[in-house]
Amino acid sequence: MSAQLGDLADRLDATPPSLFATWTSPDGTPAGFPTYHPVEAQWRDAVTHAGLLVPNPVYDGILAGDISRPTVENVRVAGLPELRGYATYIVRGERFSDGHIGACHKQGLLAALVRRLADLDAST
Repeated sequence: MSAQLGDLADRLDATPPSLFATWTSPDGTPAGFPTYHPVEAQWRDAVTHAGLLVPNPVYDGILAGDISRPTVENVRVAGLPELRGYATYIVRGERFSDGHIGACHKQGLLAALVRRLADLDAST
């Protein structure tokens, strides 16, 4: 599984933000919400399959301001409980702010998260 996650991280890194999230409808008119590149669905499937999208205290702590929002630096050293909170923060954030997943991709968080998940998987 770690090789598949590494490949996904590479595909995320190779997808420029301008192609990852587009803000136009198929007829070219502006849209109020983004259309995501297929690699976003692959990322979402990977974190779902890994069991990361569950209620958890790290996510609750992020919302309360007691735990820092994810950064590439803290994702790179996170354990599984933190990755659960970070993944949940990313996905649930889209419900409240259209384009949140796209912004997280632009910061490198999606690739960093699956890369760290691959590292943890390889070490078990």
